Amino acid sequence: MAHVEGAEFGSQDTDTPEGASIGRVLWRRKWLVAVIALIGVGLGYLHFSRVLPTYSSTARVMVIRDVPKSLPITGVGASSLVDGIANQALLVRSPLIVGSAVKFHNLSDLSSLSKDETACEEQIIRGLSIRVVEEGAMMLDITYTGGDPHDCQLVANAVAQSYEKFLGDTRQSLGKETVELIGQAKDALLEQLAQKESAFSEWQHTSRLVRKGKDSSINVHADRLTQIESARSQLLIERTQTSAQLRAIEMAMKQGGSREALSLMLDKVQAGTGTQTKSVASELFPMLLEEQLLLENLGSDHPKVRGIQKRIAITRAFLTNTAGPTGDNNPVTAGASKDFVSVYLESLRQELQTNTEKESELNKLFAKEETEARKLSVDESDDERFRNDIQRTQSLFDVVVKRLQEVSLIQDGGGYRIQIISPAPFGWRTGPDFLKTIILGAFCGIFSGLALSYLLEVADKSFRNSLDISKSLGLRVIGHVPPIRIETSENQTIDGSLCTHLRPRSVTAEAFRGVRNALFFCTNGERHKVIQITSADPSDGKSTLAANLAVVIAQSGKRVLLLDADLRRPRVHKLFGVDNDHGLSSLMTSDIDLVDVTQECGLNNLSLLTSGPRPVNPSELLSQPRFAELLEALKAKFDYVIVDTPPLLAVSDPAAVAARVDGVIIAMRIRKNGRQNSIEATDMLKAIGAPVIGIVVNGISAKAGGSYNYGAYSVDGYKYAYGRNGYGGYYEDDETANMPSEIGGISSR
Repeated sequence: MAHVEGAEFGSQDTDTPEGASIGRVLWRRKWLVAVIALIGVGLGYLHFSRVLPTYSSTARVMVIRDVPKSLPITGVGASSLVDGIANQALLVRSPLIVGSAVKFHNLSDLSSLSKDETACEEQIIRGLSIRVVEEGAMMLDITYTGGDPHDCQLVANAVAQSYEKFLGDTRQSLGKETVELIGQAKDALLEQLAQKESAFSEWQHTSRLVRKGKDSSINVHADRLTQIESARSQLLIERTQTSAQLRAIEMAMKQGGSREALSLMLDKVQAGTGTQTKSVASELFPMLLEEQLLLENLGSDHPKVRGIQKRIAITRAFLTNTAGPTGDNNPVTAGASKDFVSVYLESLRQELQTNTEKESELNKLFAKEETEARKLSVDESDDERFRNDIQRTQSLFDVVVKRLQEVSLIQDGGGYRIQIISPAPFGWRTGPDFLKTIILGAFCGIFSGLALSYLLEVADKSFRNSLDISKSLGLRVIGHVPPIRIETSENQTIDGSLCTHLRPRSVTAEAFRGVRNALFFCTNGERHKVIQITSADPSDGKSTLAANLAVVIAQSGKRVLLLDADLRRPRVHKLFGVDNDHGLSSLMTSDIDLVDVTQECGLNNLSLLTSGPRPVNPSELLSQPRFAELLEALKAKFDYVIVDTPPLLAVSDPAAVAARVDGVIIAMRIRKNGRQNSIEATDMLKAIGAPVIGIVVNGISAKAGGSYNYGAYSVDGYKYAYGRNGYGGYYEDDETANMPSEIGGISSR
C-alpha cells in the first residue's frame, strides 16, 4: 500500500527523536563499527603480546615513634604524627636509603638491574613506590615494580632493611652526639654566668650608686635634680604671678584710680589678714554701685540713699580699724603717706625679692647636683650592661638545660623506629592486564567506529527519509513504490514492469493505486487533468511510474491517454509492445489527424500516443503553441492525460512541457549524493511556476530495517535499489540502443 503524505493525503511523517535518529545511523553502519571494533581488539592483543610483563612485590613496615608521656615537647600530636609518616615515606625513596640498599645488598648484581651502582639506584627509585596504608595509620607499603619477580622481592626487602638500619643508626648517633654537644654548651654557659655575676658583684662594691633591692640601683643625685627642678618651677610660677599683680596695681595707681576700689580688687592683704576682712572688703564694692544707682534714680535726699551711704561709712570704718597699727604704719590713716594699697604693694615687692633669693640658692644647688649626677651616669650604664649581659646568659643557659633534658628523654625512649610486619613475597604479575588491554582496544575501536560513522553520515548528501525529502524540497511525498519483480514470457508483448496489469493484486500494484488515490485527492473533483511525470536524474523510474499510473487510473473507469513526450529516449511503445512509426512528432510536424496516431493497447479506457520518429529539435517542437493546443484538445477528449517527459537535469524538454500541464509529479529514487540534483530540479520547476503535485519515491522495499545502503537499501522500513547512467551519452544513442530492462529490481526508465 502506498504511503500518502501531506496535509491533504493522510497523516504526515512526524519528526524523529534525536536518539532514534542516532540509533538508526548506528544500525545502518553497524558493520563498520563492528569491523573497527575488531581492529581495536586486534591492536590491543598485539600490544599485549609485544609489551614485556611487569611484576611487583611489597614489604609492609610499621613506623613507631617512641615519645614518653612525660616529655614536655609541644606539637607532638596527631597532626605531627601524620606529617611525620609523610616525611618518612619521602625518606624511603631518597637516594640515601636506596643507595645504601644497593651498596650493602649488592643489588647491582641482579640480572634485571643495571650493573652500575648509580644507574641501578636511579632505576630502583623509578620503580619504587611508597604508600601509606590508610589515613592516620603509621604503616607503609614499600613496593617495587620491575621485570623479574625474584628481583622485585629482593629489592623491596633490601630497601625495607636499609630503612630500618638507617633509623637505628641515626637514633643512636643523634642521641649521643646531641647530648654531648648540649652538655658542653651547658657547662660553658654556666661558667660564663658565674664569671659575669662575680664581676658584677665586685663592681657594685666600688660603685657610688645606691642599691635598691636585688635587681636595681639608684643615682641619688639624679633624684635630687628632679626635686630641685620641681621647686624652681614652683618659684617661677609664684614670681610670675606676683610680678603681674604688682604691675597691675602700680599701673592703676598711676592712672588715678580710687584706693577704695583698688582695695576691693585685692584678694589677699598683707600676711596675717583673716577671711573676715576679705569678706567685708568684698561687700564694699556692691554697696558703692548701689549708691550710684539710687542717686541717679531717687536723689541725694531720699531715705534709701542716706541708708546706703551710712552702710558704706560703717564698712570703711571697719576696714580702717582692722587694717593694721596706727601711726605712720597705718595704711588707712587720713593724711598718712602710706595707705592700705601701699602696704600691699610693699609686701609684693618683698615677696619678689624673697623668691629671687630662693631661686638663686636653688640654681647653685642644681648645678652642684647635676655635676655629681653626671659623674654617676657612667656607673648607671655599667650597671645596666652588667645586668643585661647576665640576663642573656641566664636565658640561654635555661634553654640549653631544657633541651638537654628533652634529648636525654628521647635517647632513653623517643625517636623513630620501624618493625617489618610482612616481608616482600615473590613478585606477582601486574601488567599488562590482558582483559583490560582487550577491553580498552575494543572501546577505542567502537569509539573510532562511531566517530567514523558520524562523519560519514554528516558527509552523506543523500536523503534520509520521506520527511527529509519533504523538508528539503518543500514538496509532499505522495507515494512510495517498492521494487518491481519483472516476469517475462515468450508470448508476452507487454513489458513485465507493468505490474498493475500483469499482477494487479501485488503489493507493487497496490502502491501505484495509492499514488492514483493521492492524485485524485489533489484534483479536488476536477476530471480533465494533464499530469506530467518527470524526474531529476535518469533511471529514477519515471516511465514505469507514468505507464503504471495510467493503467490504474484507467482501471478506475477514467478515460486516460498516456502521452510519450520523451522524444529523445522514448519508452512507452516498448512497455506496451506497440509500434512507434507515428506519434507526437508526427502530429507536430505534419497535418496528420490525432485519431490516426492514437493507439489502443488492449486495456480498457487506456489509449497511447507514442513519441513517433525522433525529431531533430525536440525542445523547440515541444515549445510551439501547437503543442499547447494539442494538450487542450486531449483534455477535452480524455479524463486524464499522463505525459512522460525526460529528466529535468538532462535536457530542457521537461521545462517546456511543465509550463503547459495541470500538474507535475516527480519520480525520485533515493540515491547517494542525490540531494543536490533533486533540489536543482525542484527549483527549476518552481522558477517557471509549474504546478508540482508531489513526489513519488521509487524502489522502496517493504523489508524492515530502518536504514538504507546504496545499491539496495531501505529508508524507514522500505528498501531502495537503483542504478544510474550519467547524462552524457544517455540521450545521444540511437533509440534502438540496448537499455537495461531493470536496474535494482525496477525498470530503468
